[in-house]
Amino acid sequence: MQRSRLTRRSRARKRVRRLSKARYIFAALMTAVVSLHAVNAISQESADDVKIWLDRMNLAVEQLNYRGTYVHVVDGNAETLDIAHRYADGSVHERISSSSGAGPEISRTADGVRSVFPEKRLGMIEAPEGSSIPVASSLNYTNELARYYQMTTFPKGRTADRDTQVVSIRARDEFRYGYLLWLDTESALPVKMQVRDEAGNVIESILFTELEVLESIPDFAVAPLVSAEGFTWKGPVEAELDAPSNEIWGATRLPNGFGLAESRLSLLAGSKYPVQHLVYTDGLATVSVFIAHPLSDADMPEGFSRFGSTNAYSLKIDGRLATAMGDVPRLTVQRIATSLDAR
Repeated sequence: MQRSRLTRRSRARKRVRRLSKARYIFAALMTAVVSLHAVNAISQESADDVKIWLDRMNLAVEQLNYRGTYVHVVDGNAETLDIAHRYADGSVHERISSSSGAGPEISRTADGVRSVFPEKRLGMIEAPEGSSIPVASSLNYTNELARYYQMTTFPKGRTADRDTQVVSIRARDEFRYGYLLWLDTESALPVKMQVRDEAGNVIESILFTELEVLESIPDFAVAPLVSAEGFTWKGPVEAELDAPSNEIWGATRLPNGFGLAESRLSLLAGSKYPVQHLVYTDGLATVSVFIAHPLSDADMPEGFSRFGSTNAYSLKIDGRLATAMGDVPRLTVQRIATSLDAR
């Protein structure tokens, strides 16, 4: 197979990203026009440069054929993963697996995401999502986002033996994370990425040690390797859901820039009770809120929990367990969770 360059460019797909699990930071796009000078933002020339690179990256991670190996570091623990990504006839097929063969395997198609955990003999089927590469998650430049993030580019350099362009996305307040991306200048694929907390500390990162852009990817490279025969499977539950009367929940004290993107009732895998699911976003960062009913003593305890860049805050409200979670600082999920109220 031969490497190929990106031979065409199309408009980057704009969408609201459902966040049923907190490892995603995909978000709804804001399109309001706001003067960059009024918010003391970067120059228009630099803003245009950031937008061009982020648009190229979003297109590349979905519509290029590539395979590689990357190291994902979370909480100081490193895991080496192999990825094969194919885009053909408008459809994505992707497989991510542990290089050691001991970890989970994730296969993504237009029909859904298949996650297999061999050690637990457990499989899960979920709704299809966007790119599975951590951190590279529809990071788009809009004028509205310039109110809350400072986005700029740095001089080109070399990373992972490739010519790269560094894009910086720095939060302007304590309610959001910042990001650094090293993009391959030829393909615009991210070869290195970091999530940085409000103090500037790196809390999650990935680094590609091998990366190839190819003309095509064969079927076997994206097909599941683990048979999962005899495994326990969990998946979306289909049921008739009726919203309880007078129980439409919402957050009353959101950080500036966040708004409600989605509100729905759903059944989580393994549960027989409906859960209200709210999604709040500033256009880049996303927080999911789950309000479970009824509450039992076996439910999750109150307080904070964290995995990598994902923070969660749970508390009991009127006999229900409410949990806010997302790739945002602790302060953000706590503020949203503690301001929930039934209206």
